[in-house]
Amino acid sequence: ADQHIKVLDGLCSLISAQGCAGIELVFLNMCDSYDHGSRLSRAGVPYVLCWKTACKDKACQTFATAFYKALVSTCSYGSAFKEGCTALLERGFGPGDPDALPHAAGIPCLLWNDSKGVDKQWTSEQGSTRGEKVWEPDCDYGGELRRWREPKGEWDKSAWAGKSEKACLVALGFVTQMPDGSGEFSEANHGLSTQGFLTPAALAVLGVVSYRDLWGDEGNVVNTARGGASAEQVREAARHVKEAIDHRQASIEYFRKKPNLKKKHSNPDVEQQHLEMINIIQKTLDSLLILQ
Repeated sequence: ADQHIKVLDGLCSLISAQGCAGIELVFLNMCDSYDHGSRLSRAGVPYVLCWKTACKDKACQTFATAFYKALVSTCSYGSAFKEGCTALLERGFGPGDPDALPHAAGIPCLLWNDSKGVDKQWTSEQGSTRGEKVWEPDCDYGGELRRWREPKGEWDKSAWAGKSEKACLVALGFVTQMPDGSGEFSEANHGLSTQGFLTPAALAVLGVVSYRDLWGDEGNVVNTARGGASAEQVREAARHVKEAIDHRQASIEYFRKKPNLKKKHSNPDVEQQHLEMINIIQKTLDSLLILQ
């Protein structure tokens, strides 16, 4: 650890003294590297990736693989950072200090000082040429709760649940297309991440910040049904909500029968998340049935 600190100190001093011409990104993929990352950012490095806390080796590998894979396709450091965070969720990690939380990966952080417009897409989205973005402890960011990609098979109940939930929204007249004309939310267009999760931009189109805001007895779905939807629309929406509940329950049973698969590929809290969402969506169903 001491040797790593000396190397980082030397790197920061070198860049501070000689400038960072030609350098767009420095990735400090190691524990507690935020202080050095901040120094590099202040020295003028446009984009710096670092960790605010300790970080697990597997989490570092997962994040880096997803980050660079996304960078090839998006050419955006900011977008690639978000894909790295989504990949951590998919592998069962949560944000936080792993010394305190058993399933935590650590807290990755993106620092940017981009006055030259290296990543105009990101700075435009953030409304600033300088800032920092951390992986915030919000289980609604990615995760099983709002997966809308096409199911990979009959077993892929989480994706089937998302498909039914989308059908409910469509039945009530929600817009499920990005305003830039790129078409329906899909993995090929805007609105879904490469892993098939609804993005914050897509949620904004749906009129919410959190996916959960759509559901419950006072969510946007029920309020839209109350606001003038026809009886036929409400019946169709209720049918799809019931399907979504059934798919989420089936997803729980599927992973209970395959503990090794759950341990390897799924968020350790996925069962609890599905149970919470079933409870919330059941309230939606109860309200829609009353409105029929």
